[in-house]
Amino acid sequence: QVCETRQMRSFTKLAYEKGIVVVTCKGCGAKHLIADNLGWYRDWMQKGDQNVQDMMRRKGIEVPRINGEEALSLYEEWKE
Repeated sequence: QVCETRQMRSFTKLAYEKGIVVVTCKGCGAKHLIADNLGWYRDWMQKGDQNVQDMMRRKGIEVPRINGEEALSLYEEWKE
């Protein structure tokens, strides 16, 4: 069963680029691995993937990175 909940989460650049980021879905409570730069969850990611962007890129899907004013603007749109 796939949860259709869309949400925005924030985390530090340091965690995303150097550590591990796991987020809990507000809709179904599932935990999703966003980044694993320490190799703790090697079985979740294929060889060479360190974050969700790598994994999606391998599948042919580009995931844009947003920050600053773009993130604030997107957040305001989702709140409406």
